[in-house]
Parts: sequence; structure tokens; C-alpha cells
Amino acid sequence: MKNNIVLLEIAEVVAQIVPCKTRNRNFKSACIAVSGDNEECDHDCRRVGGWYGGSCKNQKCVCDC
Repeated sequence: MKNNIVLLEIAEVVAQIVPCKTRNRNFKSACIAVSGDNEECDHDCRRVGGWYGGSCKNQKCVCDC
């Protein structure tokens, strides 16, 4: 039982360290940060996906979950 508690605590620490990112599949065009797409991506992630926000990564709109 004690091992299960330790493993659960480790999993919680890892979850806090590793940020959750998910690709916004509704954002159809290439996401180019310098062209102002960061703001559009962020807005789309918040409005459509209900995520915390978003930004352009490797020409894809990536949302923070």
C-alpha cells in the first residue's frame, strides 16, 4: 500500500512538471507567430476548445490544456 502512495505522489509531481499541450485541429492554416497568428491561435484555443490559451509551435496551433 505504501508503494502505491509513493507512485501516486511521483505521478502528481511529473504531471505538474510536464506541461499539457494539444494540437488545435480547428486551426486549418499554418500558424506563423510573426504574422499575428499567435493571437488568433490563442483566441481560438480559449473560445472553441475551452483551453487555457495557445500559441504557434512548428507552424501548428498548439493549445495549453
